[in-house]
Formats: sequence, C-alpha cells, structure tokens
Amino acid sequence: TINTILNVGTVAFGWLKDRGDISTNPAAGLRKFSGTSKKRDILSQEEAKRLFSIPWDDERSRVGNLLAMTTGLRAGEVVALQAEDIKDDTLLVRHSWSFADGLKSPKNGEERVVPLLPQIRKELLNLLESNPYGSQGFIFYGVHPDKPMNIDALSRGLTKAYIDISISSDKQDDTKERENIRKAMIKRGICFHSWRHFYTANLADRIEMRTVQLATGHKTTSVAEHYANHKQASHLDLVSKAVADLYEQINLDTTVVPAS
Repeated sequence: TINTILNVGTVAFGWLKDRGDISTNPAAGLRKFSGTSKKRDILSQEEAKRLFSIPWDDERSRVGNLLAMTTGLRAGEVVALQAEDIKDDTLLVRHSWSFADGLKSPKNGEERVVPLLPQIRKELLNLLESNPYGSQGFIFYGVHPDKPMNIDALSRGLTKAYIDISISSDKQDDTKERENIRKAMIKRGICFHSWRHFYTANLADRIEMRTVQLATGHKTTSVAEHYANHKQASHLDLVSKAVADLYEQINLDTTVVPAS
C-alpha cells in the first residue's frame, strides 16, 4: 500500500519532468518501502466449524467465506464469479473484480480450475437463484445488475461472525467488548485473506505443495510455474479429495437458518 501511494507521485512527477513541464523532479531519489509485511494468522478448524454453525446477517457473505475456505479464492475472485463458472464438480476462476478496474484477469494473469465440493456447489446455486437480476449474472450480486457485491462485505461478515463466536452470551450487546475482540482479531492477523492461508496450509498437510499451488494459482517457484502450465486431471482429483477430507473433519452444517 505504501509503495502504491509512492508510485502515484513518482510516476506523475517523472512524466512531467520528461515533458519539460517542470525543471526538477521532486520525487527523484525516493526509494520504495521494504519493511516486513504483517504476518497473517489462520483460523483453527474448530473456529471454522463454529463460524459456520451460527446465523450470518448476509447470506452472500456467509457463502463467500465458505467458498474461500474450501477453494482458496481471493476476495476479488469470489465476487467476480458468474453462473457459467459453476461446473459439475469444478469451478472456473476466470476473472477477478475491483471497483477501480471492473472485471479483469485473476492475479498472475492466468485462469485456473479448482475442485468444487457438492455441498458448496449447492450453496452457490441457491445464492444464484436468489439474485434479483436473474440467474445469469454475478453469483454474489450487488446493488446494480452489472456489478457484484462490495468486496468489503465479505470481511465485515467474517468480522461479525468472529466476534459473535468469541464473546460470551451475556456480553453480546456490549459494544466496548465487541470492539476489543475486533481489535484483537486485527492484531492476530485474521482477515478474509486468511482463508487462502487456511486452505493452503491444510492442503499442504495432505498433498504435495506443487499440487496445492496448481489449485491456488501461486507461482512462487519455477516448479510451480511448470506445473501450472501442465495441468492434469489427476492433480485436481488429489486436491478434491484433500478438500473433501478437510471439510469432513470440520463437519460443517451449512443448513443454518439465516438470521431474520
């Protein structure tokens, strides 16, 4: 984020200097920030089970978080999903969404295929049926028919659910206590992207890392790049079995009645 802000100034001033509109570039010599990124924590399987055993205010947020937990999708990839991306037992990750650029390619510029559990597929189809603009648009629909829901809603839903399972029943309406839990959650490093870490970490315990990277779209090594370019059905089958095993261990009940 800091480097992005720096680029806003340095690129503009460099352009003006090159055009001759300014005699000196005030951003010359500025170096990019190279600090250590904050380490993210991941939720335990028990926490994940509890999160999805309670009602959520927004069904789209609940399903979006459940999807991220079982596929490792990034937030932008979740909200960009459309009806045609749902296949029988796989999910096509063809796009990402940002409100600055709209619909675009996923990170790293490559599409991928991830295994889709039957239970999660049913959740997505149910959500699609509730789309007020028809069943051919965005699965995670927003206020306007040509735009998906705001990505921030995924994080807000997770934060509220996390607070709800972390606070004692006699303090559910204690604003100060809820805020303290929210701050502790941030300090711990739990956010929506933590599901991607959760997915990767739990699959890495079950299958080789190269196969995990095929499903997550990570390209951090030359080996991972090689495997991403030589996708095989057997790899997806291994990932599918690993995800099903994780899902079964958590023993999620996704039939919770949404809050009124």
